[in-house]
Amino acid sequence: MQEHKEKIVSLPGLMKRPVTTAVFLALSLTTVALRAEPALAQIAPAQINKLILASKIAPATASVSSSRLEEEVLVEIRGLPALSPAALKEKAYLAGRAIMHADPGYVRGVITRFYQPDGTGYVDVLLTGKDLVSVEAGLLNNGAVRNEMVLVPLNFNEPAVSRFDKYLNPALALTADNELYASRVFFDWALSQDPQQAFRNQRFINGLFALGKAFDLRGDLKQADLVYGRLLSAIDSDKSDQNTSVSFDVLRQIATYFKSQNDYARAEQAATFLVEAQRKRALNNRPGFVGDMRLLSSCYRHQGKVVDAKKALEEALLLSRNVAGENNPEVALILEDLGDCYSIGGDPIQALALYKQAKEKYDTSMAARHSAMRPDYEIYQSAMKRLKKKIGTLKTTG
Repeated sequence: MQEHKEKIVSLPGLMKRPVTTAVFLALSLTTVALRAEPALAQIAPAQINKLILASKIAPATASVSSSRLEEEVLVEIRGLPALSPAALKEKAYLAGRAIMHADPGYVRGVITRFYQPDGTGYVDVLLTGKDLVSVEAGLLNNGAVRNEMVLVPLNFNEPAVSRFDKYLNPALALTADNELYASRVFFDWALSQDPQQAFRNQRFINGLFALGKAFDLRGDLKQADLVYGRLLSAIDSDKSDQNTSVSFDVLRQIATYFKSQNDYARAEQAATFLVEAQRKRALNNRPGFVGDMRLLSSCYRHQGKVVDAKKALEEALLLSRNVAGENNPEVALILEDLGDCYSIGGDPIQALALYKQAKEKYDTSMAARHSAMRPDYEIYQSAMKRLKKKIGTLKTTG
């Protein structure tokens, strides 16, 4: 994404608007109608600049420049007199409306940046496509939308932490309001203020992870990859601090996401960070550690790193037996995983022996008196079917 020129930032909290089912459906249908005929080509920045001047939003003496931030557009205006927040929102609304009408297929939102006449800072104002549609569909009036538009006043002399917060707060609120693409812009701008401190801030880390997860749920895997990849890069840049700031659950879900996308290298990277962080804790205080070791082993195995996969599983097996007992269901899972490693590694005899041990462990677990030691019946059935197939295949080919 293209970076903005100056390093500055800020903004109050974002208000949430209640939306009934009927309003939501009407808004969705109107959005589809507006975006059903995308522009043949993205409107160029030079055309945007002429559009702003022609619409009288800024006088001919003003300086107007613009840039694309993927689906968002940043318009920068210099040469206006000092204006009230309400006046700035009105101009930002008109600018955003003009641009989105001119290029409905490519613009999800417009951020208008008004530079202060005394050169001390600027004010960012956001108009989203959803806000514009809600007005033009008659669901909300113009005044109500303008009142709730994100407005970020920034001063160049503000401390970095203040500028960081002013971008972070709207980024979090925009994610909660499902304005993911605008949220991504504000997260990027927050990060630009203080990259090192950003990844020591739990709100930033959790919020960025939530954004990636929201992109994943929406099906925009390109954006999910970018967000999760950025988290991994940040962790890798300062492992000594980042592993304590990023929760186990975040690392676990990032690793699982990349594994589901067959990106085993980055899945391994996340799983390695997770396992290393777990190892810093006492043996009896490593929640989900055996599963994490199996996840790491799976990443190794899919990349042909069979020796590494075996080592991870052998450590997990030893820990599982010592902590939870010989007959806990995880032992059966690990034995099956080890069987897969030996099968891939060209040792069918050892693989067959491990599959048989795994099958016996599943049977033993199902007969356990305590429910905590018994797997769900559906899981047991699935495991039996899977193991019988693997055993049968090895007997036939071996």
